Amino acid sequence: MRHPEFENKIAKVMDAVSNPDEVYLDPTGAIHALKRLIHEMSDYLVVIYRKEDREGYIRTAYYTSSRRKERRYKRFKRLKPS
Repeated sequence: MRHPEFENKIAKVMDAVSNPDEVYLDPTGAIHALKRLIHEMSDYLVVIYRKEDREGYIRTAYYTSSRRKERRYKRFKRLKPS
């Protein structure tokens, strides 16, 4: 609801979660899945979600630039994409 730019892009968001290019763990335990975008206005799609038991829920998703990604994720723990 807060990101109308994703209204028709749910498949992109789910692809970022299931097949991310980079994955980070933030200090609160949330997982940040990053998907590199080609031929789009932004460089990455970021999907932040939590896993609880065998299920998970998406907290938010947004687009970001390479510069902003480098600044934000340099202190987060990088995980291997699964």
